Amino acid sequence: MINNFSPKQKLAALWAISEKYGGYDGIICDGAVRSGKTFACTLGFIMWSMQKFDGKYFALCGKTIRSLKRNIVEPMSGICSKLGYNININNTLNFMDVSCGRTKNRYHFFGGKDEGSSALIQGLTLAGVLFDETVLMPRGFVQQAVARCSVEGSKLWFNCNPESPYHWFKREWIDKCESKNLLYLHFDLNDNPSLSEKIKQRYHRLYTGVFYERFVLGKWVCADGLVYPMFGSSCICEKLPESFSNFAVSCDYGTVNPSSFGLWGKEGGVW
Repeated sequence: MINNFSPKQKLAALWAISEKYGGYDGIICDGAVRSGKTFACTLGFIMWSMQKFDGKYFALCGKTIRSLKRNIVEPMSGICSKLGYNININNTLNFMDVSCGRTKNRYHFFGGKDEGSSALIQGLTLAGVLFDETVLMPRGFVQQAVARCSVEGSKLWFNCNPESPYHWFKREWIDKCESKNLLYLHFDLNDNPSLSEKIKQRYHRLYTGVFYERFVLGKWVCADGLVYPMFGSSCICEKLPESFSNFAVSCDYGTVNPSSFGLWGKEGGVW
């Protein structure tokens, strides 16, 4: 199964059981849509948890239970079958038991649709958690699930598609992955060998502008509510002209609509 993966997918699947990367406390996989990051994380999570633990609890988290079962649980069932694991899914109580020989672990399903969802995961002691589409979950839910991972050797697994560069997950986790001892992998379409060149070219044709940057290139860019869509990092002024005698900031404040701020400089009596 691993032989059909790209180098980055192999790393996402095997890092936790490798000697070189096993010291990390978790992994974050982000990037383009259809880049294969979710499947690689799912495969790696089940192999690592079954190899390293016995009789422990784990959490599988998605935006909703329905999306979690579609994106993670159903593919995981196929993975378990190919790896020789026995799987028993309890759809009423939302968990599954995975066993191999005398080893058996339980994986609870959680939907993080709002801040109140964090109460559902309280009280559990976890050996690991897998977050699918982390950016769609509220911050409090993710923090609560992370706090439950107190078993020695427990690890955190995150995957997501990019959102705004000001999203809390980008600023608090991806930008601080080194200080949090997390392995960070960025995926693009070429990291998924199951995509043909024809399909990849279709994605390149379908999107333009910020949606192309986000969905195809996997960049964290603003896609909604842009006041100045032409603005980018190339527009940033590192040093203000010394000829300005005064400065002023104008503000068009919005609550539902975006806010806009302008910096004005006065030179020769002209703003």
